[in-house]
Order: sequence, then structure tokens, then C-alpha cells
Amino acid sequence: MYRYDPATDQWAVLPAPPHFHGWGYGGVIGGKFYVTGGSDALDVYDPATNTWSSRASLPRRRWLGAAAALGGKLYVAGGFQDDPDGTTKIVRSTIVYDPATDTWTSRAPYPTPFINRAGSRVVFEGQPRIEVVGGAKPGNNLAYIP
Repeated sequence: MYRYDPATDQWAVLPAPPHFHGWGYGGVIGGKFYVTGGSDALDVYDPATNTWSSRASLPRRRWLGAAAALGGKLYVAGGFQDDPDGTTKIVRSTIVYDPATDTWTSRAPYPTPFINRAGSRVVFEGQPRIEVVGGAKPGNNLAYIP
């Protein structure tokens, strides 16, 4: 992992997370960086201590979805998912990680299965929400309001 300092125009090498997160995603909650995807692990980077720790694993391995932090929780939607029968499929489910309880819960699913989209927290007309953007055609943007 790397950190860029715009004041010095320099990059610093930071410790790598304990698990592989290729095609992963994450968000910042309480000043800590939460990253998951590519494996079922959830790893947390604390810049104050320059260390990583692991938290509750995803219910199933997932990657190439979208994620964003909102309201002190990490939302993960869509992507490829490994199922218990050994198959992999594109899903529309949304799962939410709560660091206060170290648990994952299911929330309202995305309207259609998807991969290769991005999620971000935005504020529109004073209300925070998650926007999921991207896809093969214009107009794929959707808002998620928990």
C-alpha cells in the first residue's frame, strides 16, 4: 500500500494488508481504512499506528462489486460471489459491515446483478447517500439511501 503526500509530492510505502484484496473495495470509517474483496477477509488499516488488523469475514468471497462507507458502516453491493456449491455468479445483494458489532447483515439488494461499478458516498440536497456508477450504457447510476 502507498500513501501520497501532496505537500511534499512524495509517495511512502506502507505495510501491506494481511490478506489478498485483488479487485477489492473499501471505505474510511472513523479515520480507519476498511478493505475487502478478492477474498472473504476484511482488513482494517489504522494510520495512527501504521498497522493492519482483521475483522469479521464476509459471508462469502466477493469481488468486482461496489462499496462505500456511510453512517459509520461499510456497504458492499453486487460483484462476483462464490457460492457454497462451488459456483461463482454475479449478484445484486447488498451486505453491510458494522464495526461497532463486528458483524455483516443483509440489506436491500441492488435492482440487477452487476460487476465493475464504483460506489461513493455523496451528499445531495443535504442528505447523505451512496451512488453506484458505471456500466456499459449511460444512465446506470443509482442512489442507495439506507
